[in-house]
Amino acid sequence: MNSIVIIITGMRKAVHVVISSVLIFFIILVTVMITYLWGMPIVEKSKDSAIFESMKVNMNSLCETIKTVSREGEGSERIFILHIVKGRVYFDGTSDLIFYELDTRANVVEQNFTVHEGNLEICGKKSPHGGVIAQIIINCTKFDVDLIANASLGKGYFNISLINLGLNNSKTMIEVRT
Repeated sequence: MNSIVIIITGMRKAVHVVISSVLIFFIILVTVMITYLWGMPIVEKSKDSAIFESMKVNMNSLCETIKTVSREGEGSERIFILHIVKGRVYFDGTSDLIFYELDTRANVVEQNFTVHEGNLEICGKKSPHGGVIAQIIINCTKFDVDLIANASLGKGYFNISLINLGLNNSKTMIEVRT
């Protein structure tokens, strides 16, 4: 009879150890999940802010390259390498605009607000997804360039050819090939 009591007491201790281990495991699991769910949006916003700042640098370099090709005269050509991590770049020959759009929840620009940074216009509009569509715009008409292009580029690396086709109505025609 004593041996049965010892076995039952030992089993109770074993059950307590198992229950304690399972509870500790679930507490750790819930803590990790809460940290992940809370931390990932912050990481995504930081990542989007870094991507947007990087694209400002790229768009400014693209603008300077277009100006250089425009100044060098007819036949001048440059290859510009553009890396788009997230978002899209549009070349609109009708309005002579080049713009980058990033749909984000990061606080990179205010909605319905425009800021001029050198040759770039930075503006934001309301996103249908609850954030902001941040834009970086190069207005080629400001430096008398007639942009000959209609393209939309998404994520990836792109070799963009910029070719000076000469003057038309005192504006330099720059063809963009992607």
